[in-house]
Amino acid sequence: MKLYFFDGKLPPILEEEANRYKFPIINLPNYAVYTEIANFIESNLMTKETKEIKNISQIQEEISDSFMSHGFQGMAESVYKWTGLKTIITISDDYYAAPYQEEAFPYQVGLWKKPLQAGYYTTAQAYYINKENRHIEWFASEIQVNSDVLGHIILIKDSRVPHREVFQILDYCILLTKIEMRANIKILEIKRKHKRNYLRKFLFEKTSLEKMRNQSLGLNYYLCPEGHVVLIKGKLRAETLERVVGKHCVKGTLK
Repeated sequence: MKLYFFDGKLPPILEEEANRYKFPIINLPNYAVYTEIANFIESNLMTKETKEIKNISQIQEEISDSFMSHGFQGMAESVYKWTGLKTIITISDDYYAAPYQEEAFPYQVGLWKKPLQAGYYTTAQAYYINKENRHIEWFASEIQVNSDVLGHIILIKDSRVPHREVFQILDYCILLTKIEMRANIKILEIKRKHKRNYLRKFLFEKTSLEKMRNQSLGLNYYLCPEGHVVLIKGKLRAETLERVVGKHCVKGTLK
């Protein structure tokens, strides 16, 4: 409020009532514009821990930096920092949590119950479960790449009503994760292509063993400095192959 309307002094009755109900009164300068203050509050978040204030774009940039530097654990910690909600990221059989927790969480998706939508335009869904006399609610978004669900990003709900920035952060993390995982899959496909070309050239073209040995280093293949390379066609168990050529010679299965 502006004290301009009260001749520059807070009326005693207002101060008494505010103290009685523990209601804060903020004295604004006369030039302050209420809409500008409301817009600032709407477009910025403040962390409980460090009292930092950032807008959604700055928060997304911080999450990106944490993800690039510390992987999914860094992402989980940044999301927890700015949402105040316990964050869990599941990737296949691995999970990352902030803050770290020993307690079990119902990671089996088949146990999740979905009462309704999250409430905003978001990829997240609201879930709950009753387990061991405990009622747990959370929001979760699927990490889906090429029609395969590889995991989830989960925010454990507390007593507060989540604001829309929480879902903006969650959706951004899903987008960032998809981009990274698609890039990794593409890199893996390229490496497999190089390996197939290497094996085709090594087995069916005339080239020096020394040249192929040097190229093998970048593909995680190992060629003995001395010895023979044997190509075995057919379906053999690894144990059988080890008995035939020796365990120390079997470096893996080539497909």
